[in-house]
Amino acid sequence: MHLAPQSNVNVSTHRINMTLSFTLPQECPPSIVSIVVKFGRGHDDQVYQTTTPDETIQFTFATYIRSYQSSWIYHVILPELLAGGQGYWYQMEMQQNDTQDAATTWVTDRMDFTTPPLPMETVSIALIADWGGSIEAINTMQGMMTNNISLVVIAGDISYANAHLPGWEEWLSKMQPLLAHIPFLVAAVNHEIECNRQTWQVFQAYESYFRNPNRIAPPHLEPIPQQWTDCTHPAEFWTTYWYGNSFYSYRHGLLQIIVLNSYTDTSPQSVQYQWLETELQQVNRTLTPWVLVVFHCPFHTTFRGHNGKVIENPPKNIYHDTFWYRHEQNLNRLFLSLSLSLSLSCCTL
Repeated sequence: MHLAPQSNVNVSTHRINMTLSFTLPQECPPSIVSIVVKFGRGHDDQVYQTTTPDETIQFTFATYIRSYQSSWIYHVILPELLAGGQGYWYQMEMQQNDTQDAATTWVTDRMDFTTPPLPMETVSIALIADWGGSIEAINTMQGMMTNNISLVVIAGDISYANAHLPGWEEWLSKMQPLLAHIPFLVAAVNHEIECNRQTWQVFQAYESYFRNPNRIAPPHLEPIPQQWTDCTHPAEFWTTYWYGNSFYSYRHGLLQIIVLNSYTDTSPQSVQYQWLETELQQVNRTLTPWVLVVFHCPFHTTFRGHNGKVIENPPKNIYHDTFWYRHEQNLNRLFLSLSLSLSLSCCTL
């Protein structure tokens, strides 16, 4: 189980929608299992419930060696929650309706969470990338749980499943103690590419397991050319991936968070570039005086193993406050190029 914002906090009503995502085993299809998600405020006797998942997904993924079929993936919207650090809980009731046996009901434990801050409120967030499920990753997760953070931002290389589909659910299970209680955002990067060797589609698991906020439209993904020899997690890779979980923007307290995709077209004529230009122009510095731009690959890199560029000419006369990116596993200072008219206030950590 994991949580993500589904929308921005409404400035007038202070309400927000959240997305609860979870999986059920392959042998529990929606045709025989009915699900009710109950939720409410911590100090309120009023219980709300939703009985219709907003999305139910199952997909098949093929490697050279074998084919995998995913679990059933559910995305359920918890609507009209009161924002501003309010305590809520959610709980799932599942009933298996079998014609041969009596109906069986399972009830999960209650999971507590806190709603995102109001506009202009101060925030404490966690920024992480290149995570995986190692002992060190678990220690990092446990460290986050001891801090009063309201959001986790993962700048890609999430699970390191690397086309081993069960690795995604193993990672989600390991991180559930954190992500079932604290909302999080993710970015699409090279270890999420994982091309399907039958259909040559990419980013299937990433697009299926997660629901980032303020999705502009359904995802537009095009199959890659079949001459790719390494399409599991190539460092240098380009494809067409618009909308869906690809790139998006989200307001969180004092922050406007803009998440970009390093592995789709970023030329000035591209969909992502045009969207970014419009989004930055619409930033309201009264509501969100800080702008955080998150992506995986640096705009420019001189390292031989990752030689290339992401955005050669970012939109001009548009200013942000902070970059957060990873990918390079070493120190990489970021300098202004002659054609770059952005104000940079930090470099790679």
